[in-house]
Amino acid sequence: MNQSFEESYKDPLIENSLFQLPIEEIGPLFCFGNDGRTTNETQKIQKINSASEKKEVIQKDNMNKTNAEKINDNNNMLKRKRKLGRRTNEEKENQKIDEENAKDYHTKYRKDNLQKKIKHISIYSCFKYVNEILKNIYDINSSKDKLNYQLFKLKYYLKEETKVEFNKSLLESTMKWILTNQVSTKYKKFPRNYNQYLLEDSLLKCTEEDKKKLELLLNMKYKDYLDLYRGNKPEYKDIFKGLVTFEQYCESDDFIKSYSDHENYKKCLEEYLNGYEKILENTRQRKPKKKKDLN
Repeated sequence: MNQSFEESYKDPLIENSLFQLPIEEIGPLFCFGNDGRTTNETQKIQKINSASEKKEVIQKDNMNKTNAEKINDNNNMLKRKRKLGRRTNEEKENQKIDEENAKDYHTKYRKDNLQKKIKHISIYSCFKYVNEILKNIYDINSSKDKLNYQLFKLKYYLKEETKVEFNKSLLESTMKWILTNQVSTKYKKFPRNYNQYLLEDSLLKCTEEDKKKLELLLNMKYKDYLDLYRGNKPEYKDIFKGLVTFEQYCESDDFIKSYSDHENYKKCLEEYLNGYEKILENTRQRKPKKKKDLN
């Protein structure tokens, strides 16, 4: 059989190439415009022309502007934040202050954070007062004695927990239960119930006057202690002389120096403290999220 040269020799590269397809299926890769240029080239030229037209419009607008308008434009450019280049130390410090203030403003005024703050400052006041009594009982002078005969800091969950049911039950708990709760895990050499042991031992060794103070304070429910912390129990004023109330805390230098907006923050804390029990009653507990059934 005689075969033609084209039938006998077929290059697979040529056979599968674009040249074997009809021009409609090849698409715009080899389509040329009326001026002989490809579509990609014409698109580039159109972009360049549009950019040059924009520059001409801007130049005309600048020519029509008065000197005062030009000065205002320059001032606005200078006020914009620089993205490149080194900043001065003053600029860095101002930016840090602005960021911290904005962060504090959006976080510390939230209800859950106000609740945490109230729990922290009220319990810490009682904690500090009891440690002062223990200091007199055990005649603490050295740092070693202070470590062995002072209440240890508690775990953060008492302060950080925001669940409604937990905080309602906390109101009915005694101050002894709160102060003798599990101590922080950083005290690894001591048992978890060390505070309980220390308070029970101190009641055996203290004077009658200190014993009455401790028993009265430790047997108080947290809701009654909050009333004392507000300053609403004048009958206990002489008994608990060294106990720092909310008003005394807000007048301290530490509070004033810590918050630039201390007056406004004090008002918010005071409102939350005065309505603490009602806020908890009116707060609905969140329903737990339903777990998705993977099956």
